[in-house]
Amino acid sequence: MIKYETIISNFDDKTTLYNWLRKVEEALKHASATNFVVNKKGNATLSFSITFADGTTLESGDIVLQQGESVDDARIASGILQLHLTNGTWLTAGNIKPVSNFSIDASQHLIVNYQDGTSQDLGAIFNGNINISGDLAVTGDITGSKVDCTLVTGDEIVEKMSGYSFENIPSANVNKNVNFAGAVKNGNKLTFVVACDFKRVDDQAGSLGAFAFNFPQAVGEKLYPSALLGNNCLTTGKLILTTDIYGNGVTCEYSILKYSNTRFTIYIYSANNMVLNTDYYGRIEVTFLLSDNLAQ
Repeated sequence: MIKYETIISNFDDKTTLYNWLRKVEEALKHASATNFVVNKKGNATLSFSITFADGTTLESGDIVLQQGESVDDARIASGILQLHLTNGTWLTAGNIKPVSNFSIDASQHLIVNYQDGTSQDLGAIFNGNINISGDLAVTGDITGSKVDCTLVTGDEIVEKMSGYSFENIPSANVNKNVNFAGAVKNGNKLTFVVACDFKRVDDQAGSLGAFAFNFPQAVGEKLYPSALLGNNCLTTGKLILTTDIYGNGVTCEYSILKYSNTRFTIYIYSANNMVLNTDYYGRIEVTFLLSDNLAQ
């Protein structure tokens, strides 16, 4: 057996085998060794070198074997660093602990799992700043006690409005020239807009025609008609038709009826309020919440 005095020096403060093995033990907790070399320097003096998987090397200082046996070989067996003495004895120097995998526990701590079945808690993750150069995909909820939006920067966020379309349904009494029609979804809010020029060309009473919007079924399922108004009516309103920038003009009524989960129609009434062959401008804007119905 190697003697205690061979490892511990009682004569000076230079690096001893014991001290270096302590240092190696700390290093091996966080890396995997790939090679171990005994450097023989003569006069009972040697040093040890360990090469790790990342290419770095850790070398001890010179170690003078004062008494007992010396080390003539080393090996890694089943994740264990072993030193071979000249008397034929293999000395266990410590577990190299190669990493098997990483995991995150319920407390959001990063856990490193070693091949020998042991594990180590590396502490909470995301304590500092997070820099993401690629895409961030989230399948669950993002929660926290405080979110400072002034710290969140990036390019403009524009939701893809696929599955939406518009139809201008004509009227025999009124000519309509649609200037703009659009739908914008922002989070759980959806806004529809129609801006149009109107001209009454027939003296018969009737409607100003209608507009229709088509949208994805997932959107329509969040639009709840009124049971009181019937006809699947989502809402009603008043459309101000103006002839100049001062707001002079007339008022007409409209209603929005939902016939399916993929379409609703805006009907405009009271064409007889309009003066024949007079140009009017009107704009309808309506916003719906797409959240769950809290009344159910």
